[in-house]
Amino acid sequence: LSRIDCLSEVLGGHHEDELVTPETLPEYIALVCHKKLVEDVADQMAQIQQGLNEVVGGGALAQRLLPAEVEALLVGDSDINVHDWRRGCTARGFGPASPLVDWFWEYVHDCEPAERLRLLSWGGGPGPAAP
Repeated sequence: LSRIDCLSEVLGGHHEDELVTPETLPEYIALVCHKKLVEDVADQMAQIQQGLNEVVGGGALAQRLLPAEVEALLVGDSDINVHDWRRGCTARGFGPASPLVDWFWEYVHDCEPAERLRLLSWGGGPGPAAP
């Protein structure tokens, strides 16, 4: 923002005659941020809210939930059951008793829950859906 600019160019008609100066720069930045982060994405945010209401339920979203609580509602428990995970996997090119496959599952079993979740996300996309 090294040049002088009219607010109307960015805000589509708001403050038509007001120039951006060093004194008005904080207001300009606040208005631009509001336009870009609130007004320009209002339709998308409404769609996200509608989707969350369908998946989680409107009552849960009406409460003031912490980010970790919202995450738990959306992706489920981060403590992945290694036995179930292994039972649902196939190791192409390896026999069921392959030492390499056994080593991998021993490693997964020894991981912390957060590490397992990252490994599952890396190897298979997003984490499990909420129950």
